[in-house]
Amino acid sequence: MASDSENLGSRSGNLVETHTSFQPRVIVFYFLVVALLLTLAGGLAYQQLMKNPVHSENERVQNQRRIVVPGPRGNIYDREGRLLVGNHPRFAVVIFLDELRGEFRKAFIQIRKNYRAWEKENPNSRDLEELERMPTSREMEVIARASVVQTYLDRVNAITGRKATVDPRKLNAHFSREMLIPFTLVNDLTPEEYARLIEKLPVKSPLQVTTSSVRYYPFGRSAAHTLGSVSLNTEIDSLELPGGDLATFNVPGPIGKDGLEKHFDAVLQGQPGGTIFRVDPSGYRINPPLERKLPVQGKNIVCSLDIDIQQVAEEGLGEYTGAAVMMEVNSGEVLALASKPDFADGAWLNRALSGLYMPGSTFKLITSLAGFREGVLTPESTYHTDGTFVLNRKVFRDHGGCITGDIDFLLAIENSVNTFFYHFGFKTGVEA
Repeated sequence: MASDSENLGSRSGNLVETHTSFQPRVIVFYFLVVALLLTLAGGLAYQQLMKNPVHSENERVQNQRRIVVPGPRGNIYDREGRLLVGNHPRFAVVIFLDELRGEFRKAFIQIRKNYRAWEKENPNSRDLEELERMPTSREMEVIARASVVQTYLDRVNAITGRKATVDPRKLNAHFSREMLIPFTLVNDLTPEEYARLIEKLPVKSPLQVTTSSVRYYPFGRSAAHTLGSVSLNTEIDSLELPGGDLATFNVPGPIGKDGLEKHFDAVLQGQPGGTIFRVDPSGYRINPPLERKLPVQGKNIVCSLDIDIQQVAEEGLGEYTGAAVMMEVNSGEVLALASKPDFADGAWLNRALSGLYMPGSTFKLITSLAGFREGVLTPESTYHTDGTFVLNRKVFRDHGGCITGDIDFLLAIENSVNTFFYHFGFKTGVEA
């Protein structure tokens, strides 16, 4: 027994000796842990102190959105200062979808409960065809949003007497791409409907009555081709607005499509305004806005048209297809530029500018001027005609051929005698 005790004591002593002896590997491990902790602390300090501006900037870009609104276009006046194209207010009812997040969620939950309850009540109808007709969660969300928005639209219908309905596809597309921009429910309110809605809609309702501007033509169809038209533009130049690095939503605005509207678009185009909002992780807007700049109306232009002469020219054309142009002789300014048919008839071709026509008898004026300048032709010049003119064996005839004998310049102009001007045009020469 003593021997065993001694052996046990000896083994115990050796064991204690082993644990208390110097072990280099443990010291190296300690150094590694300390180094890792220092590296971690240094990295945290670098991210918090040195990279803080970068993280703040990334957070700003991620959590803020910008809405750009176009400025009203400038007006177009005639030479006497009469308004030819201006802006007219258009009243609309819009709804702010980001204010309905709670209602969307409640409607979705209720719709999902209804479908689940139907499944429990009809356990035998869960065949493949029935399952294919069951909406997915995303489809239920679309249904929920449409039902909520239709509820608000019904309030508008009750006030205005309309029977408008929501298009779920348009609503879903707007919600997915442009949720921060209000969704238009009714776009053509009458002044009476506008007044009733302003009176009866609550101030803090998601429904709001807005006023935008559309092009207004006091003289109706007059000078339609000359003044031109506008179309909707979603690519608004917002370089001068703050927040250029933010996700931006553009409210469509007018852009010149043709005529003066297109040629002077850079002048007429207003300066856009913008609003910057903070949004939550779901993309919903958080009020109030962080920054706002109001749009500015574009510059006005005064053109050379005289609307009185323009209307006379159009009345003269009547229902004929053609064009009429009147210019101020000394300055070359265009006083009237008429083309028929016009936009109202579905005709987009401006025949006064884009039509290609033979000059016909109008060229006799140029032939006469050249003949006078060369001394070949005078007001007293006469020519004997039998209604034909032969040049290089080719016979040219008068239109109608009813004027023959000796005729002078005034008679030739009055009756538009082709052979008279063939003769003196040939004597004058092509170069003159």
